[in-house]
Amino acid sequence: MQFLKVLGQWLNRIFATSESIFLLFLFIGFLLFLLLLGKFIAPILTGFVFAYVLQGLVDLFTKWRVPHLLAVIVTMLLFVGALVTLSIVILPVAWTQLQQTVATLPQLSNTLTDVLNDLSEQHPTLIPADTAEAVMAQLTDSLRDMRTNFVSWSVRQTPNVIALLIFLVLVPISMFFFLKDRQQLGKFFEQFFPVERPILDRIAREVTPQLGSYIRGKFIEIVIVSTVTYFTFLLLGLQYAALLALLVGLSVIIPFIGAAVVTIPVIVVAFLQFGLTAEFFWVMLAYTVIQTLDGNLLVPLLFAEVVKLHPLAIITAVLIFGGLWGIWGLFFAIPIAIVIKAVMNAWPRRDEELTT
Repeated sequence: MQFLKVLGQWLNRIFATSESIFLLFLFIGFLLFLLLLGKFIAPILTGFVFAYVLQGLVDLFTKWRVPHLLAVIVTMLLFVGALVTLSIVILPVAWTQLQQTVATLPQLSNTLTDVLNDLSEQHPTLIPADTAEAVMAQLTDSLRDMRTNFVSWSVRQTPNVIALLIFLVLVPISMFFFLKDRQQLGKFFEQFFPVERPILDRIAREVTPQLGSYIRGKFIEIVIVSTVTYFTFLLLGLQYAALLALLVGLSVIIPFIGAAVVTIPVIVVAFLQFGLTAEFFWVMLAYTVIQTLDGNLLVPLLFAEVVKLHPLAIITAVLIFGGLWGIWGLFFAIPIAIVIKAVMNAWPRRDEELTT
């Protein structure tokens, strides 16, 4: 009985107002909507995200007295131009280098086998010969399976080319209408919300500047990190510079975990090309400097006063939403965490006075 009494008091405190109950059902409905229909309307959701990112550019043009429709058209032309450049110049090079990397897996197996043999001969007590042979056999099988799986995966992706083309067409179209008809769409959805909505207004005031700054900052960070990494690796003569730079740039989407994971291919490629030579350590030093500057200089500049989340909260969000929605969950983990934190901050309690 005492437990039920405490539970009842807690529920009364959490759901102190009718708006808090409305907000709960709104959250559950939105979550079910994403789970059931998210994959079907992915182009529209993606278009909304990109429109949200580019809205600042449209606002900038309108401040320069450019008509709204013309500002939207110019913004869309810039976006499509960047997308075409990415599709024609960067992605084909990265794809070619990925195929070349897969083709060199047997060479990687031989190199690692030689290293294990040398270590086994130099330190027979630490690495017995039979252990080295077992590890080498397992490694050879794993690399062979990796190459076979990549080839079969490439063949399976052929039918998805049409779906990808449709996706690339629908995203800019949805972006255009989100940018062009933002006010009309806002008024349409506003009629479904309560007239008096202090909680939602408080959440919007906290989320809007943080979310916009975070998403725009991430795109800027990806471009800067990818560009700096590419020219650094190119200067050091590292193979597959474009592919590795793209991976390093995209890794910033996933805080902490992304940088740790992408370090593995950088080490493998550098070791396979240079061995344990001075060139290898120069690559590692340069990569460490890039990661250090990104974490201690670029991130504070781009995200100062934006992401006020504990590192454990960030890692938890990445694991949960990445597990639920894959790559899209990884990308939206921090924005969703920002929204959840704002909801928790704005949620009314019976013992506090709600301010608007």
